[in-house]
Amino acid sequence: MLHVPAKHITIVQVEKEALEPVYDFLKTSANRRSDIFIQPEEKEIERYIYESDKAIILLPLVSKSPIQKVNRVQTTTLEKLIVDLYSDKKIFAAFQGSELAHIINTAYSRCAIDFTKLFHYAKRRRKDMELRDFFANKTDIPKNILID
Repeated sequence: MLHVPAKHITIVQVEKEALEPVYDFLKTSANRRSDIFIQPEEKEIERYIYESDKAIILLPLVSKSPIQKVNRVQTTTLEKLIVDLYSDKKIFAAFQGSELAHIINTAYSRCAIDFTKLFHYAKRRRKDMELRDFFANKTDIPKNILID
């Protein structure tokens, strides 16, 4: 990122059935210094999350999301992160526009991105065509990579 936001937001995505139990667990755990929100609506995001110094947002995990295991912990892949940053514009407002283009360009130059996996997930989110257009017009990713 070029501009690092001063706020700290943690996104936790779990199976839809686990949202309430995870919420209850976090509310009663030692994480009491954080504000916890379960599937916040746009007004909640604007009024409370943006104002919170430390927020935890619980969201349902999109089926067939690209995830990976790192040290026995399930976590997101770079491909999922890029699609989510692009798709969830309200939650990731600080990462939009030229900031998102910078993030994607940096990721492309430093990491291996599996574009098949990325666009498969983007299609599940119904954002594949929009994302291809964003990549083609706003990033340094070669156009031949974006051709299906």
